[in-house]
Amino acid sequence: MIKSFIHFVKTFFASVCAVALMATYCFGLEFGTMGNVSAGMGGAGVAVKNSPFALYYNPALLSAETKRVRFGYSLGIEVREKNLDKIVDINLGGLSNSSAETSTTSAGFKTIQGNLEKLKSALSQNAFNLISQNGITFQFAPALLRGSIGTFGVGYFASFYGGSSIKADPNRMELILKYSGMQGDAYCKVDSSGGCSASDEAAYKNSSLQYSLEQGDAHSIVAQGFLLNEIPIGYAYTFYTKYVNINLGISGRLLSGSLNKSTVGLSSKTNLGNEAKNFANKGNFDTKANFAIDAGAMLEIDLPDFRYLTFGFVAKNINSPRFRYSNGEVDIKPQFRLGLAYNQQNLVLALDADLNQNEMMSQSNQKPYSQMIGGGIKIDLRAFDIRAGLMKDIRQDDGLIITAGVNILGFLDVALQCGTELAQTQKWGSFPRYLSLKVGGNFSF
Repeated sequence: MIKSFIHFVKTFFASVCAVALMATYCFGLEFGTMGNVSAGMGGAGVAVKNSPFALYYNPALLSAETKRVRFGYSLGIEVREKNLDKIVDINLGGLSNSSAETSTTSAGFKTIQGNLEKLKSALSQNAFNLISQNGITFQFAPALLRGSIGTFGVGYFASFYGGSSIKADPNRMELILKYSGMQGDAYCKVDSSGGCSASDEAAYKNSSLQYSLEQGDAHSIVAQGFLLNEIPIGYAYTFYTKYVNINLGISGRLLSGSLNKSTVGLSSKTNLGNEAKNFANKGNFDTKANFAIDAGAMLEIDLPDFRYLTFGFVAKNINSPRFRYSNGEVDIKPQFRLGLAYNQQNLVLALDADLNQNEMMSQSNQKPYSQMIGGGIKIDLRAFDIRAGLMKDIRQDDGLIITAGVNILGFLDVALQCGTELAQTQKWGSFPRYLSLKVGGNFSF
């Protein structure tokens, strides 16, 4: 199953690497997953103490660090698919052959009708995203500073957000088919139940999905590549009260965003492979700079029965950084997440939830969104630790996402996330709609 998925990723992503040129071009980013600890625990990290990626999940965690120095690194890749599996088996060139059929009940006509129905469904909302989030962090929190001026962290994040989708003209999506009637060309409009009613040539040319594919002037295969380099600098301070320790943190991130885009029309004659090669050979990235601000809070309950309980909240990209390019804009919109955790020395339980829906990278008519909730457990056995968890995107059909991770001697860590919902194709069989792999590690003293 995994082998089939990898083959699909290579083939499909190569075949649709092209981006629509738009007068106004905006998209947001998902909250994402940086680092291995949280990735193996259902993505939870906003309230997890001693996190090597506090700069990513919640800058307030910096002042809850129990070690003087902590260093972390992570390399990751994630693939998500939405509805495009429905059309990979469709022969686009065969969608214009219904005029050769002499009856709306013939097998050939029904095949074309079924393929057009699948294509119309996929055109409404679709996405194929390839994301790579990578980073290194250094957190400095000696006891002397924690109790006086606060704690600090610095890092470097390098991420690539690649997205491919199909942008359709909603006015040319009707299922009106042409066939050979008794007195020449005839036209049939397919209703929601699969039945046919008479139509005419004008309606066929003005609003038919089939005709628009023959002309190649209505729909586009779009792709975008966005490289985001970040230098986060964070600070946190703890306010001690009788029953609660209040950790407040803030971080500023210097951003360098590079965008590459192109376009190719979708028609019955489109050679996706050749168009993708042309896009890949261009490699023209337009680069702009900006900055982002994150802020967070984490409460440590200081009561005998709740001593290990923590609550966290983070607001990322508060200032909505915007990159203005010559032919459009890229907005990174605010993200808000709430978390809670139970942090013992050898056992951690955690749960996070997005408080708002975040845009996925797609140019389809109905923009897909992501909103994650997830949690998990970490058991630390000194020489190694093991993690497991579950997460769910309540805005997507990835199914329940199973997560797991293992760390050996600190410096070697592997985390895997896999969705239970499978895409189905005749060419490549079944594969998960969501799959993520991360390799990294961390050490402290």
